[in-house]
Amino acid sequence: MPQPIRDVEGPWRLVVFAVAGQLLIVVLTARLASDLSLEAFEAYAVAVAVFVPLVAVVPLGTDKLALRVLPPLLERGEWALVSGYIRFASRHACLGIGSIGIFGLLWIFGVRDQNPDAVAIFAIAALVIPAAVTAHLALEALTASGSAVIATFVFRVVIPGVTLTQLIVLQLLGFQLTAVIALAIWGAGWLAGALLLLLCLRKSFPSQVFRIRPAEKIGWRSAAWPFWTYRLLVALMAQAAIMALYWCGAPAKTVGAYAVAALVPGLMLVLSTSTNRAYSREIALVLESGSLADLRNLAWRRWRWLVPCLIALVLAVFAFSRSLLAWFRPEFIEEGLWPIRILTLASAFTMTFGLAPTVLKFRDRNRVLFRTVAASAALQVLMLLLLAPRFGATGAALSYAVSAVVMYGWLAKLVEDELRSFPVKPAPDGVRK
Repeated sequence: MPQPIRDVEGPWRLVVFAVAGQLLIVVLTARLASDLSLEAFEAYAVAVAVFVPLVAVVPLGTDKLALRVLPPLLERGEWALVSGYIRFASRHACLGIGSIGIFGLLWIFGVRDQNPDAVAIFAIAALVIPAAVTAHLALEALTASGSAVIATFVFRVVIPGVTLTQLIVLQLLGFQLTAVIALAIWGAGWLAGALLLLLCLRKSFPSQVFRIRPAEKIGWRSAAWPFWTYRLLVALMAQAAIMALYWCGAPAKTVGAYAVAALVPGLMLVLSTSTNRAYSREIALVLESGSLADLRNLAWRRWRWLVPCLIALVLAVFAFSRSLLAWFRPEFIEEGLWPIRILTLASAFTMTFGLAPTVLKFRDRNRVLFRTVAASAALQVLMLLLLAPRFGATGAALSYAVSAVVMYGWLAKLVEDELRSFPVKPAPDGVRK
């Protein structure tokens, strides 16, 4: 008989670590914004906007699928399949890293008169992406095993903490900061975090996982693609505004102001994403047991602490918008005032319904999920074309906010409709040795 679900492991500890990590990123970005020139900070922001979707692409969906596949396998002690999934995910990550590397080499050698800084940034990214992808894979695997707290601490606190420490040391030694150096110290932070997460993973998983002959399920590959598609589209939606502003020739202070305005609501984002992984593990177990009451109870327990936190943060951002922006750079105040408020409201709405995509993916409603996200992305692109050139950072913020609210509102409705037919258990996939 299926066991009743447990409370999500240490939700308040997850929140504390996530918020602490986001505050470290805010401090780090504030130092970079004040010490770099406007043009250098713009280059840094654009490089980050490109890096985030790349990291989403490379694992080919296997990182997010881990939260669906591994919890039931670990609960049942199917060590061969657990080992097989680790091998499966590692193989696909290597394939994604190799593909990005080949594309980058073709770009470097295929385009003449490359900007030296652009080449240096790509070289750093080529070294950072494998570490970042490894960290993401280990994070999801650790969360699936029930070690969400230590995984969140390393991912959210240790990585930006190592990066910020390097920045302070370089400044004390008198180094002149550039966008390339900023990305390089992030790379060292990702590498340190990846190694530590792998060590934690080795200790968290039963020793049988690493000794037994791996076995893989035939359906894993097809099941991973919807996760890959969804994560790619969402990552592109989150970063599209910065890239659109850059490509339409917006001033450097406009691009920088939007990057900063998007960073502050990230405090709300981490409240949701830091705990969503743990909740995703419990959702996988609930769907395995087939209990609608447990699923609704899980959603209520999440809303009970999340919504008051979101309301408090929204009020704080509206009250201290100018002070927050001035802390990064005075030039960002006027350009970022409305974007930071718009993005804050949009983030509060999307985080309230942040588990809706997870439920749909775990229920194999991939087609409707993909159509919804694709339509929202298309809406954002259309609004960016209309609003970004004319209204700058405010137009870009409106483009993201409208598309995100429409997307999550519709996904929440789809989940409610889906629950009316709950549960329907899928047929088991074949297994190959």
